[in-house]
Amino acid sequence: MKVNLWKKTIPVTNYERMQDFLNTIKKLALENKKREITSDLVYSLLINYGLSSTEIISLKDNFADFYDYFAHTPNLRVYERANFDFLMFANGKLNGNEVKLYIPFAKDKIVDAGKQIFTFLASNNITHQSKIATFERNDDLVIRVNTLEDAQRICDFVHSNAFLRENILTVNPFLASDNGIGLTMDNKFSFNFELCNAITNFIKILKIKNRVKDLNVESFNIYLKNCIHEIKDLDLKDIYSLLSQTTSKDFELSQFYTHAHNKSIDKYGKWRERIIDPKFYLNQAILVTEKYYPGQAKGALLKYLNGNIESITRKEGTREGLAKYVPVNVAINIMAKEIYGNLDNTVFFEEMVNEYVNRVLNKNRVMIDVTQDLERVVINEDPSAEIIDIVTTAIQNTLNAYDIKQAKGALVKLFEGKSEYITNRFGDRDKIDMLLKKYSLQTIKDTIRNYTITEKQFVDDKLIVNLFVNSLNGITR
Repeated sequence: MKVNLWKKTIPVTNYERMQDFLNTIKKLALENKKREITSDLVYSLLINYGLSSTEIISLKDNFADFYDYFAHTPNLRVYERANFDFLMFANGKLNGNEVKLYIPFAKDKIVDAGKQIFTFLASNNITHQSKIATFERNDDLVIRVNTLEDAQRICDFVHSNAFLRENILTVNPFLASDNGIGLTMDNKFSFNFELCNAITNFIKILKIKNRVKDLNVESFNIYLKNCIHEIKDLDLKDIYSLLSQTTSKDFELSQFYTHAHNKSIDKYGKWRERIIDPKFYLNQAILVTEKYYPGQAKGALLKYLNGNIESITRKEGTREGLAKYVPVNVAINIMAKEIYGNLDNTVFFEEMVNEYVNRVLNKNRVMIDVTQDLERVVINEDPSAEIIDIVTTAIQNTLNAYDIKQAKGALVKLFEGKSEYITNRFGDRDKIDMLLKKYSLQTIKDTIRNYTITEKQFVDDKLIVNLFVNSLNGITR
């Protein structure tokens, strides 16, 4: 049964939509004062905002269309998460500090919309990681890209396409909106989850003070601003900072782009942690300047120490990163300690800069050489990486195309030296046949066994099959 959640006439501005949403929360809290307003409840209401009903409308039946349509498309990988919550689309590697776009569509439009959007991304070789949810919601199509420029290209494409422009669902009104496309940056957090946590915590405070009736966008905005100073995690602080802007009556889209530009200066490590070490940004200034302007890094750094940053390249956000994290006195201290072990000889600027830059560049060359040597070892001597990559992809695609029984059967057959149960939709069966010709069956089995378990005792093939496939299907041991 369909249940209307919202007024038939949706408020026009985002500010009005936010107030409309908070009014719904307020009504629930006031009608039953004993009812706990949880973040899960708020999240459920949030992702259904603007939809005509709370009925769960599955999009999973549409996934096969995407697999078939993009089966031979360069620059696009289509796959499912192990728990099947999303169909994933990807090209290239994200940098850990992405711009996130919400472009949701209803069930009857999402296949055509997805085909057009992901064809555009693939044709333009845009690095991204994207997903379509398994059911209709106002965040059922989400795209992450590395740069503001790529985000703007996608927005321009959607706005120039009449079908896409006219069929976008109403996104979460707390997001910055570019003509209906939601925008944010949230890194290792989820913008929507943190928004729901903030609303939930604010409601709890209002309940304690017996002031639930005071819940509105203005009071929520004040609460967010007060929270910012107490938050330690820099990315979470940024989410609250952005929310404190989008919940302002005077918010303009240009404020999001300023926020995102400032945030894009920061670099992130392999675990998506923000790098704040000044030495990293000093070394980056040397390496990137030398990369684009060979032989110029020493002179550029000397000019910086003398108060002129203009010779440090802007590419890859290098100049801004240096300015944000490495004041001149900090740069001098880093180099002096590295070269002399103390600050006594910093008067010899040119000598110090020459030596420091040489060390950074030489260390980088060694790292590149070592990386290339390791890659050659993997490619030429160790078959494990190739075997695991091909077998994992083949079994995962078979699991997605059929079911877990078929996937396990396919691996059993592979252990017999046969590929007949493997799907060939993406050429996986052909790749398995190539493996069987390239490596001995025992090498393939041993590689899968070593990848699946760490114990050295005897484990039979049946257990290996179950553990390997179950891990792909999201089942823990």
